[in-house]
Amino acid sequence: MALINEIIPLQGFNVVTKRVGAILLSEITNQIALQSLNDDFKVYLQRTVEYDKSEGVVINVSSNTASYSGQNQSGSQGDVSFTIDIYCSGNSSGSGINHKSGDADSSDRLDMYLGFCRYIMGHTKYKILDFPPGLVTRVYVNSWQKDNTMSKDQSDYIRMAQLVVSVVVAESQEMWETQPLSGNDTTIKLSDTDKGYRLIFNN
Repeated sequence: MALINEIIPLQGFNVVTKRVGAILLSEITNQIALQSLNDDFKVYLQRTVEYDKSEGVVINVSSNTASYSGQNQSGSQGDVSFTIDIYCSGNSSGSGINHKSGDADSSDRLDMYLGFCRYIMGHTKYKILDFPPGLVTRVYVNSWQKDNTMSKDQSDYIRMAQLVVSVVVAESQEMWETQPLSGNDTTIKLSDTDKGYRLIFNN
């Protein structure tokens, strides 16, 4: 006989995964507009489908590991590690002194979007990810690394970087009953695509 007869709600790490993706979608879309960039840009959650250069810039947010402390009967504090994977490709352009190789193009693009993600996740405006106080107590950028060996063909100029971010999340059922969730993800929804869950604006 089951002893838990209430519906188990989404856990903190589930909600935070979507919020991180929603924040990146909103803020980077805004930067693309502010800087008059022409990049095709998408954000996915927990995607496993392989990246293709025709997709433009792709960001994939995943929750990976968690360690818990401060445990008691009503909840605990989880230090949850998220990876933000950034994929892009490049194209050769110009000629003579104005020539830019596809390799340099993809390198510059990757650095720019990696910088966007690091800046956003480290910004004080998102120190609790725009949640009401109580759910998230700390957000910090741990590390990043690049993988420049992804191209199947040298002409693809595919590059990838991974940013690791930790979020300290309170896990307790009582909090979900007393605090409404609001913020960036109220205008963003999940779309189930053949490449996985993609975040899109709810227009």
